[in-house]
Amino acid sequence: MNSQSVGRVLESYSRLVPRIDDMVAGFYARLFAAAPETRALFKHDMANQRQHLAATLALLVRNLTFKDVLVEPLMNWGCNT
Repeated sequence: MNSQSVGRVLESYSRLVPRIDDMVAGFYARLFAAAPETRALFKHDMANQRQHLAATLALLVRNLTFKDVLVEPLMNWGCNT
């Protein structure tokens, strides 16, 4: 990812942060509407799941330029759900 792409992601994310809760809630609402069978994949509290998604997005954005930092968290992402 080049520096211009990183800059665009950072700028977009900074505008999204104030509405992150609505964004992740909308993501899951659209996911479950489009593919209702996916709801069974999320057996735990959805409020907690939404927080995990928001935290994962923050981790990804903050470490865009440090790809080696992202490898382990991404590999373990689904292991704690």
